[in-house]
Amino acid sequence: MPRYSSILSAYGIACADLTDESVNPLTGEIADDFVSSDLYRRIEETVARLKMEVEEKLVLQGLLADQITYEVKAGVQYDGADSVFQLTMGPELKQRFIDQHLRETSFSLKRKVRLSGLRVVGAGRSLGPRPTDFGPELRRTVDDHSDPCEADSIQRAHFETPNGVVGFETPVYNLPSLAVSTKIRGPAIIADTTQTIVVEPAVEAFILLNHVVLRVPEPRTATVSQDQGPIETDPVTLGVFANRFMSIAEQMGHTLQRTSVSVSIKERLDFSCSIHGTDGALVANAPHIPIHLGSMQYAVMAQHNHWLGKLRPGDVLLTNHPKWGGTHLPDLTVVTPIFGPNDPSKVLFYLASRGHHTDM
Repeated sequence: MPRYSSILSAYGIACADLTDESVNPLTGEIADDFVSSDLYRRIEETVARLKMEVEEKLVLQGLLADQITYEVKAGVQYDGADSVFQLTMGPELKQRFIDQHLRETSFSLKRKVRLSGLRVVGAGRSLGPRPTDFGPELRRTVDDHSDPCEADSIQRAHFETPNGVVGFETPVYNLPSLAVSTKIRGPAIIADTTQTIVVEPAVEAFILLNHVVLRVPEPRTATVSQDQGPIETDPVTLGVFANRFMSIAEQMGHTLQRTSVSVSIKERLDFSCSIHGTDGALVANAPHIPIHLGSMQYAVMAQHNHWLGKLRPGDVLLTNHPKWGGTHLPDLTVVTPIFGPNDPSKVLFYLASRGHHTDM
């Protein structure tokens, strides 16, 4: 943890770069002869004016003009479409837009490509402190460390241990008085004017120039008893993977929305996405439509049981049956089995996407 952990937001503001931006709504067709067109000349004039506006605002905040770097973004869209892509300005703007639109939406349109606006972002390095990598310093301290100085005081503190709550005579150290490369073995308390760091028993603290690093003993790994009793899982690992699975379901939803041409899905967001285990049971779902998510597990499990042993790579199932986990007929659920690389008959997990179709 940084030495300024209790005032980390203020410290972060001091470390952050100063930024500002100016925008201008500029429209016109981006043709094949874009560089030689009148639109390109207007863009250059507009960008020069926006840069002057950004520079003026950043100089008022204390930056020098030669400390500022600029990024120019152009809003580009198909004629008549509502999806605007923010791309870095350049001569190949039209082709880059067509390529990115195809990559993100899976389709292209035979329409004109139009500019919808310009954005200039300026950034300059502030004069505040800069975060540094403490890895090399930590390795040196672990290999060559010194014992702490005499404690400022001794306090009675209680800690939870495998044998229950136990009281310890705990030394209290003043952080500014501790020398760099000091190692402290818990229990201990390290404090200064803005924070208090508690070093629990069996935990080691290393004092670095701008950080205090706590080395905690390895947590117990997940184990299963011989009688298949309760599973002990490291809560940190469980939380990390829960968020990873949730993120996948959320990205499925973003992709479904971008690639859709249905107003119900693209604008009303009447869809849901989820991940299911080998037997179809729900593993993770994104925070989409509640009535969808409540029955998604039953829809996938019904398909799993019905097609058990018959599915092969490339198979995709489409269902809206009200007795098999469906909500109402316009809600179609696409169930995609994902197979192992070595066994094309073994389903590792299922992906499911449910969307409302107004033409059903």
